Amino acid sequence: MANERRGKGGGGADRRRNQHSSAPPIDLNTITPKELDRRGEEWGKILAKKVKTNQIRNLYGAVQHIRVRASRPQPDTADINRRLIFLKPKLAYASGRQSALKPLRNFLVQAIDSVVRSPDPEKARENFFFLMESIVAYHKFHGGQNS
Repeated sequence: MANERRGKGGGGADRRRNQHSSAPPIDLNTITPKELDRRGEEWGKILAKKVKTNQIRNLYGAVQHIRVRASRPQPDTADINRRLIFLKPKLAYASGRQSALKPLRNFLVQAIDSVVRSPDPEKARENFFFLMESIVAYHKFHGGQNS
């Protein structure tokens, strides 16, 4: 019976992971607003099926904390990048608690790496913040689960 559950649950997660890993890597330095919106809606719709609002909001809260620091006069870019990089363990923890977040974790790790490596980190960071904002909004729009 355990094997049936393992086989049944694991295959779907693998298919979702493979479906999204085939997408081209995200470049937050050159992405258009239309593409940001499209990706945000795609992720919001996917996550609305299995991820609760509070889990998305927890991740969004951590991102908003970084956004506030980035909006200060003369922001410390090294500190902001360090905080972005330390979102990765938070994403790992959240996806370890709920496997439905693993594909999002993989995508956001790519996005974080795109920001950190960007030749225009301010632009890439803003696009990252907009992306997270749109994921949260579309998650709610597509009926994201409460609590």
